[in-house]
Amino acid sequence: MAEQILASTSHKTPWLFALLALVLVLATEQVVEHFEKRSKLEQEKNAVSETLSTLRARLEGVVTSNLLLVHGLTAVISSQPDIDQAGFARIAHGLVDERHALRNIAGAPGMVISLMYPLVGNEGAVGLDYRTHPTQSEAALRAMRSGQPVVAGPLPLLQGGVGIIAREPVFVLDKSSAEPPDAKPRFWGLVSAVIDVDLLYRQAGLNEVDAKLKLALRGVDGTGARGAVFYGDAAVFAAQPVTKTISLPGGTWQMAALPAAGWGQQSGHTLWMIRLFGLLAALAAAALAYFLARGSAALACSEARLRALLNTIPDLVWLKDPNGVYLACNPRFESFFGAGETEILGKTDDAFVSAEQAEFFRANDRAAIAAGGPRMNEEWLTFTDGHRELMETIKAPVYDAADKLIGVLGIARDITERKRNEERIQGLNRVYAVLSGINEASVRLREPQALFDAACRIAVERGGFRMAWLGMADLASGEVRPLAHAGNADGYLERLHISLGDDEHGRGPTGLALREGRHVVCNDIADDTQMKPWREDALARGYRASAAFPIQVAGQVCGAFSLYAGRTGFFDDMELRLLDELALDIGFALEFKRAENEIRQLNVELEARVRERTAELAAANQELETFTYSVSHDLKAPLRGIDGYSRLLLEDHQAQLDDEGRLFLANVRQGVDQMSQLIEDLLAYSRMERRDLHGVRLDLADQVAAVLRERAEETAARGMRIDVDLDGCAVQADPDGLAMVLRNLIDNAIKFTRNSQPPSLSIGATRGEKTVTLAVTDNGIGFDMQFQDRIFEIFQRLQRAEDYPGTGVGLAIVRKAMQRMGGRVWAESAPGRGATFYLELPR
Repeated sequence: MAEQILASTSHKTPWLFALLALVLVLATEQVVEHFEKRSKLEQEKNAVSETLSTLRARLEGVVTSNLLLVHGLTAVISSQPDIDQAGFARIAHGLVDERHALRNIAGAPGMVISLMYPLVGNEGAVGLDYRTHPTQSEAALRAMRSGQPVVAGPLPLLQGGVGIIAREPVFVLDKSSAEPPDAKPRFWGLVSAVIDVDLLYRQAGLNEVDAKLKLALRGVDGTGARGAVFYGDAAVFAAQPVTKTISLPGGTWQMAALPAAGWGQQSGHTLWMIRLFGLLAALAAAALAYFLARGSAALACSEARLRALLNTIPDLVWLKDPNGVYLACNPRFESFFGAGETEILGKTDDAFVSAEQAEFFRANDRAAIAAGGPRMNEEWLTFTDGHRELMETIKAPVYDAADKLIGVLGIARDITERKRNEERIQGLNRVYAVLSGINEASVRLREPQALFDAACRIAVERGGFRMAWLGMADLASGEVRPLAHAGNADGYLERLHISLGDDEHGRGPTGLALREGRHVVCNDIADDTQMKPWREDALARGYRASAAFPIQVAGQVCGAFSLYAGRTGFFDDMELRLLDELALDIGFALEFKRAENEIRQLNVELEARVRERTAELAAANQELETFTYSVSHDLKAPLRGIDGYSRLLLEDHQAQLDDEGRLFLANVRQGVDQMSQLIEDLLAYSRMERRDLHGVRLDLADQVAAVLRERAEETAARGMRIDVDLDGCAVQADPDGLAMVLRNLIDNAIKFTRNSQPPSLSIGATRGEKTVTLAVTDNGIGFDMQFQDRIFEIFQRLQRAEDYPGTGVGLAIVRKAMQRMGGRVWAESAPGRGATFYLELPR
C-alpha cells in the first residue's frame, strides 16, 4: 500500500506522506472507537433490560398473588353479605401472615369501613368513608364504578405508615327480594387490602439490585409514566433510562434503571487505551511515512508497524482503490476469502464471491464514496469454511491532502452474538408479557372457560406464538379434549386425537406432558419422530416448533397448555422456565376457582339447612305455645278445685277429722301450693323462651338496687350484710329479662344463706373490652363443682325440697334469659364455702 501511495505522490514532500499516514491511522482509530462505544453501550442496556424484566415479573407476581387472596375474600363476602367482624376476622386470619405482603384487610359495606383485620393497631381506619376521604375517594369510586379491582398508592395510612391499597368491589344478589333471576347484583361495598410496601419490595427483590444500578418507580395510583415517583431517585427518568411497564389492575407503574455511574462509563478505560494506542500508532505511522520518503529501509519499517496495527484489530479491515481493486487487508479478512493477502491484492470481489454478492459489495462502496463519509450497514457473510457471521460494516472514503480520492476503507465487526442476545431478550420480554397478561386475567375472570380463552389469546397476541390451545384429560374417551384455542388453527384441533395412553398418538409433547408431569419440547417438527402422526398437518399450517406444559390442580395433572411457533429452535431454557411458571399459575387459578365454587355450594347447602331448621323451630314454638296454653288452662283449674275443697274440709269439717286426717289435708294443700308454684315457674320459663327481648343500655347499679328494694324487708329481717360496687357499669340487655335474672340469683342467695351467721351478699363487676362481667357472691351452703352444669338444667335440684323449698326452674330461667340477651352465666363454688354466680353481658 505504501509503495503505491509513494509512486502516485512521488512529487510531494515527505511531510505529505507522514500526514496521510497520520490521517489514515486516526480514521481507523475513530472507527474502532465508534464500534467500541456502541458495543459497550448495547451491552450495558441489554444487562439493565434483563434485570428490569426479571424485577417486573417478580413485582407483578407478588401483587397478583396478594390480589388473588383478596379476591377469595370477596367471593366469600358475595355469598355472606351479612358477615360480622368475628366472621370477617376468622376468614382474614389466614391471609394476613408472614407468607404474604398483606398488612391488613378492611371491609367497607356501603363504602364505610366497619370490618377490619387485624383490628388492633388499625382502629383509626374504622369508620372511614371512602366517598368523602380527600386522598382515597378517587380510587375507591373508580373501583365502584368500573366493577374491577383498583390498586392505589403508595399513600399514607390513617393507622400510620405507607402502603399500597388494593381495592376490589363486592356485588351480591339480594336473595330475599322478589327480583327476577336475571337481576343484576347490587353493589355491597369494597374490600381493601393494605400491601406492606417494604415487604412488597423485599419479596420482589428490589432491595437485591446491584449497588451499581440506579432504580426508580413512578405511577402513584396506577398512573404510569404520568404519575409521581415513589421509589428511587426521580432524576433516573431524565437520564435516558431503560424502562419497563408494570401492569396493575386499573393502571400501570413505570420502572426505570440505568448504571449508577451513568451510560458509557464502563468503557472509559478501554476507550482511553484505544485512543492512546491510536494516537501512538498514528504518530508512529506518520514518523514512518516521513522516513519512508528518505529511503527504502524507512519504508519497510513503517509498513511493518502499520501491518502490526492492522493485525491487532479483531475485525475485518481492508482497503480498495476507487475501482474496487484490493490494496490491503488484515489476516481476519484473509479468512473470509480463504486466501492470503498476496492472492487478494490487485484483484476485485468477482475473483472470490458470486457476481451478485460482488455487485452488492461494489454498490456499498459507491454509496460510501457518494456520501463523502462513513456509511454503515448490516449483512450476513459466509466464510469459506462454511460458517456465517452477521457483520456490522462501516465503509468510508479515504482522501489525500489534496482531497483526491485514494480509495475506500472498510471495517466489519461480528455482531452475531449481540443480535442473538437481543433476540433472546426480546423472547423473554414476550414471555414476561404473556405471564403478566394471564396473571391479570386469572384475577379478573371468574369462569375457567373464560380464563382458558384469555390464556390462549394472550399467548398468540403478546407472545408471538402461531397457535395456542388448552386441553383437559377426558378419562371417559381416553383422549385429550381441547377446550380453548387461539391463532391459526384451521381445523388442526379437530384432527389432533391425542391419546392418554403410551401409544403412537400419546407420545407427542402434549401426551407426554400429561403423563409425566413435565414440559415437553419439539424444536423441529419436521425432524422429530414423536410428531409423526401430526407432522403433515402441522407443517401445512406453518408450525415449526411446539411445546406442551402440564396443568396441575390440587397436585394432580389434569390438562396441558400447548404452544406452536413459526420457526425451529424457538424455545430456549429461560423461556421454558417462565412458561412452566405460567402453567403453574393457570393451575393455581383453577384450584382457587374450584375452591370458590365449593364455598358457593356449601353456602347454598347451609342456607337450605337454615331454612329447614327455621321451619322445625317454628313448629317447636307452636307446640310449646300449645303446651303452655294447656298448662295455663287445663292444669291450674283442677289444682284450684283441689285447693278449694281441701280448704272447705278443714274449715267446715275440722271437728269431724282426727289429727291424722287434718295432717293429710294439710299435706294435700302443701302439695297443691308446690304444684301451683311449679306451674308458674314452668310458664315463666316458657315465656322466656318465646318472648321478644329488646337490648337497651342499662345502668347495672340501678337494676340491682331496684331488685334489692323489693327484697329489703326480707334481707333486713335476716340481718343480711349486702355490699354492692357497680358505679359506672352499663350493659346492653332487656330490662325485664335482666330483672328476672337478678331476682332469681338474689332469691337463691337469701335462701341458701339462712344458716349462715351472719348471711352476706356481695355484688360487683369488672369491665372488659366488649363485655361486663357481674359477680353475685354469697356465703351460703355452696355446692360441689362436679354438678356445676346440672344446676342450670330445668327441674334439677342438689338439695331436698324439705330442706330448701323450690321448683328447680329458677337457674334454668337465668341461663335461658342470658342466652337470649347474648350473654352467658357460670358459677364457682365449694361445699360449705358459698357460691359465686357470674353474668357476662355485652357493653
